[in-house]
Amino acid sequence: MQQAALRNAQRYYASAIAGRWAAWRQASERQLDTGTELESGPEKKRHQAANVG
Repeated sequence: MQQAALRNAQRYYASAIAGRWAAWRQASERQLDTGTELESGPEKKRHQAANVG
């Protein structure tokens, strides 16, 4: 019974991760097509700090 529950959980999470990855990839491709760059982490924070006040 535990093995079946574990397999079901693994399948569910793998599916959820794959769905999120596909959505992220499509959004990234759309942004690249429009010529905008994705910013994340320190790069994004630097621009936010530069635009304050």
